[in-house]
Amino acid sequence: MKIVERTYSETDRRALVEAGVHPLLARVFAARRIASADELRYEAASLLHPKLLKNAERAAQLLADAIAQQKRLLIVADYDADGATACAVGVRALRRFGGKVEYLVPDRFKLGYGLSPELVDIAVQSKPDVYIAPLGAGMDREAARLARELRHHDLVVELGDENFRLKKSFDTASKMGVRFALIVGENEVKSGSFALKNLETGEQISVPHAELASKIQAK
Repeated sequence: MKIVERTYSETDRRALVEAGVHPLLARVFAARRIASADELRYEAASLLHPKLLKNAERAAQLLADAIAQQKRLLIVADYDADGATACAVGVRALRRFGGKVEYLVPDRFKLGYGLSPELVDIAVQSKPDVYIAPLGAGMDREAARLARELRHHDLVVELGDENFRLKKSFDTASKMGVRFALIVGENEVKSGSFALKNLETGEQISVPHAELASKIQAK
């Protein structure tokens, strides 16, 4: 393994030390092209304006449109501290906006860094763990609430539409390659038990609300 020492500006390093930065850290920061201690401030007021990020407004519009159209979103994350944090913040924020978002953490030893063609292929092949089929008027809201709960258990959930007939919901789920369909109707909501159908075998069982996540994960 070859270790390469980064070059740095002595002027920047000295300015950082004079501002109270530890000499070792000052050298590290200077090598990262940080010239002033002001650049190390992490208060919200010190952050750069979001509009300075290239195409940020366009990206925000794309996300807003995808959420409005209930398209599936996938965050490709990283396994280090900033990557995991950014993923968690992104998933929680987009879900609060009503987005259908999941995440993928690739194996960097096999796939390298960046959005490689191999990684895109893997992302495209990812399938939901369960398809929720709302059954009847007013069930979209109940289905969305249940989807949020299941996603907190790291399950990939696809939401159907209460206006679909049950057969159409099953057909849609099958085309996606989803293994399970979860039926959410008025009777299920009142009883607290939901019909979970295995679309591969045709088997259908009744599962208590509290056991849904574990049942889907176990299968």
